[in-house]
Amino acid sequence: MNPIHISEINLKQGGPLENHFKIQCKGFNLIYGLNESGKTYVVEGFLKWLFGQRLAGNFGCRAGLDHAGWVKVLGLESDPEKPVKFQRTGKLSQRFGSL
Repeated sequence: MNPIHISEINLKQGGPLENHFKIQCKGFNLIYGLNESGKTYVVEGFLKWLFGQRLAGNFGCRAGLDHAGWVKVLGLESDPEKPVKFQRTGKLSQRFGSL
């Protein structure tokens, strides 16, 4: 079994983010910042991309915010270096179906 980890988070400008947010994840990553700087917005986008708007609400995510962007995850395919891209639709690739 392959280890699963996030390889990239890419979030378009929106909400409290004044700029495009993109991070290449390697090893241990920590997102930090001042109050109202967009940390929660990034996490909510991540949850919505993975689980869809309806299920993300179970985690306390706010409705009505447009989280345009994606997250790439490694380790879900038989090739551990092939990323699976989760986008705003909350759906995985055709191989995995929707969540």
